[in-house]
Amino acid sequence: MKARILVGVGLSIAIVVGLLRTVPPREVLSHLRSANLGYVGLACLVNFITLVLRSERWRLLLSSFKRLPLWTVMRPYLVGIAVNSVLPFRTGEAVRAYAITRNGLDTTHAISTVLADRSFDAISFGALVIIAAQLIELPAAISVRTYGIALSSVALVASFPIVARFGRAMRQKQEIAHGDGFQQRIAKRLEPLLTGYACLSGRQALVGGLLSLAAWIAQVGVALLVARSVDLDLTLPAVVVAVSAVNAVAAFPLTPGNIGVFQIAFMVALSAYGIDRNAAIAVATILQVALVVPVTAVGLILLNRHNYEIGFGRSRTSSS
Repeated sequence: MKARILVGVGLSIAIVVGLLRTVPPREVLSHLRSANLGYVGLACLVNFITLVLRSERWRLLLSSFKRLPLWTVMRPYLVGIAVNSVLPFRTGEAVRAYAITRNGLDTTHAISTVLADRSFDAISFGALVIIAAQLIELPAAISVRTYGIALSSVALVASFPIVARFGRAMRQKQEIAHGDGFQQRIAKRLEPLLTGYACLSGRQALVGGLLSLAAWIAQVGVALLVARSVDLDLTLPAVVVAVSAVNAVAAFPLTPGNIGVFQIAFMVALSAYGIDRNAAIAVATILQVALVVPVTAVGLILLNRHNYEIGFGRSRTSSS
């Protein structure tokens, strides 16, 4: 884990240095200094609304195994986001799964609901991009890529239940169930996926999808508020494309907090709409601060208060 962190930090530094070589740092700083803190603060508050919506979605999934209050579910969710902001490679997802087990949930159920919860984000992201592509005019340079990302996202996640069900079938075969081979190990690891999807009713899937779409819409609102804070007049299509771009690259974060990669994705997306690179990087930086810093601060406070222990090479929770 230490090596991964060092690689992530090094990559982030290299990306930031590369960015500063392509744009005048003084102009970016000028945009940053002119930011209206009132709009930035409002953006932070709206971002917390997205977290409430996503926590409620996870609570909906968990309710198939145990009914928990919203704050009880939101607390590990915030801790997981904080860990994801500090460490690369989605380490926080494992942390929140283990953290929720302190409320009496089985580890398999906790992991399976986290997997299903993340798939809701991917499916709703793909759906939002496809809907937006029908309603707004996309620049020719990114139109094909946008459809590709959206359809790949939906297709990938839609295949999870099929693969997971295949894994359960493999485990039930006598020759595999009593063996120690490669097939048994693969089938065992796929089973949590099936557990997470199997608990969903039609109503839960519908409500979960609506909560996901509402969270994405709120995130677009956060980006609009941040752009307004530096008096940058962005059209709704430009913001939707830029938010979609940063969320696409955030699926597999290579750097802590996705620093550097976030700015590049946002800048490239807005450049297609003729937005100045300096302004785009400034907005991306403020947006990342609004999305990450307050949530990470709250998550780290909760991490310390509730004695969740994160060891290098593994994630676990301490005994109560």
